[in-house]
Amino acid sequence: MTLRTSLSLRRRKSPVPPVFPTTTDPHDMAHLPILPAPSTPSASDSSTSIPDSRSLLLHLSLLELFHAHKLSLLSSAPLRLLLSPTAADSDDAVFLSYLELAALRFELWWRAITPLVSTPSPALPAARLPPLDVLMIWHAYLLNPRRYIDDCTRQNATHMLALPFPWESLAPLLDLDTLTYRLPAAAAAWWTSLTAGAEPVDLLAQLAAGTRAPEIPVSCPACSATHRVHVATWGAADWSFTCPCGAELSHEALRRACITADLAALRSDPAAMMRGTAAPPLAGTSDLNTRLRALVADAPDALALVDEHLHAFYPPPSSTSHAVSPATSACLSLASAAHRQASFVGKMHHHLWLRAPSAAGTVARARTRYGRFFELFAAHRGHTLVPTLDVDLAWHTHQLHPAAYRDYCLAAAKRFIDHDDQLPTGTLDTGFEDTERWFEERFGREYGGCFCWVCEGVRDDEDAAEAAEGGLAGLRRKMGGIVGVGRKRREWERGVGIEFWRAVERRRAEGGMAVRRWREEAGAGREKGEGGEGGEGGETAQKQGPRKEGLSLHGLAQVLNAGPQS
Repeated sequence: MTLRTSLSLRRRKSPVPPVFPTTTDPHDMAHLPILPAPSTPSASDSSTSIPDSRSLLLHLSLLELFHAHKLSLLSSAPLRLLLSPTAADSDDAVFLSYLELAALRFELWWRAITPLVSTPSPALPAARLPPLDVLMIWHAYLLNPRRYIDDCTRQNATHMLALPFPWESLAPLLDLDTLTYRLPAAAAAWWTSLTAGAEPVDLLAQLAAGTRAPEIPVSCPACSATHRVHVATWGAADWSFTCPCGAELSHEALRRACITADLAALRSDPAAMMRGTAAPPLAGTSDLNTRLRALVADAPDALALVDEHLHAFYPPPSSTSHAVSPATSACLSLASAAHRQASFVGKMHHHLWLRAPSAAGTVARARTRYGRFFELFAAHRGHTLVPTLDVDLAWHTHQLHPAAYRDYCLAAAKRFIDHDDQLPTGTLDTGFEDTERWFEERFGREYGGCFCWVCEGVRDDEDAAEAAEGGLAGLRRKMGGIVGVGRKRREWERGVGIEFWRAVERRRAEGGMAVRRWREEAGAGREKGEGGEGGEGGETAQKQGPRKEGLSLHGLAQVLNAGPQS
């Protein structure tokens, strides 16, 4: 066990917190997080550097909104029954059905935005930002970097790889008090125009209003007739349907039709590429498709040949993953990809680093540890390395800028590193043990451990002590000498601070619910004509809103100045 493990991972019992004073003065209210200002130039703009702390904190903010959006869906009994009539009690079934609809909306946005993104320095303007459900799908798509690169390359959209995730456009739109996403009016108008009004910005509201059937279009490979299939029915691994033309439709039949169509294009079009051949490590091998073309030209079972070598890019359906939707151009099930990310989103919500007093230290350490994690990739080729939660946050944030991530991989690890979120548990366990051992041997620091607020606060203290004394030797002397009243005082201050911010978060959640209820009531009132936005009643409501009471930062300072009470 390393020094840091023995020192920082012992849980310390927090003191009983005092009663913190409240305030209605917005200048004295406790607000988190305090985001660092954008760096100039941003660290994440460089192809050989990792994302900056601001990007990680904004990423945490977005994940909180994703989590709240999912809870809004799952808390509605009518929506659960609409999306999954036979399994309304299953969170997974309901959420996957919803994500299938979101993936259709993403395809509309993706096809429209691709020709609008300029080169060589692409940026997504705020007026072209998508609704939150579409953003959720794009986010998950980017976290499958090999498939994203492959799709962009095959579809002549390589300029989309240089498009970074629009953190600065998103920053003012993420309302962390109410956990809502405020799409700019120009973006909402563009989306309405793009979909000819058929797809409102708020998918949840559209489903709740009953103006949208939860179905996806499926075309028959034999006669091209389009059939509407309920998302829950599509999600069944054994789904099958007989087209009026006599063709039997199933997930496997559609999958084979996809491979057959790609083979036909490969034979007839010299520029065509099979799925899986345009992404690392095969990217750049221009003769690969030429050789494949010759190989399958006279092969009696070319379909099986392709399936054997490119199985991951023509995935069959399973009990845990939907089939690739025929209504999207992606080579993976975008709904399943977003559903897999829900586990990570839930972990980030559980740890709630975004609201912790040690948030700045947590993301700073995550960036350092992520760089060291990639050093291990360079030193241990052919091995599966598994990240800790903080390293995974930095890793995910980096992948949201595809070109920068690819360039960093080649510079730091000397090869492209894919992100596989479907590895079996046994592989993950073994990989984590190896990663932990190699990390601690190489850097002399702990790798795993607890990442709760208390332990992160301890790590902040250790980092400060090490910086003050200069190096690890100084840390050992410092931590060995922190005894008696001084150490007890620091532990008490840390405990009070953590309890204060926990209380802030509880108050924020309660206040957020109150604000949401008020907005719903105000919206209902406007629909009934009870004071419109231009009328006296509406104007008053907009100005005043619910009375907000928060915990006082000045009150926290008073408590800390008073010191621990015996």
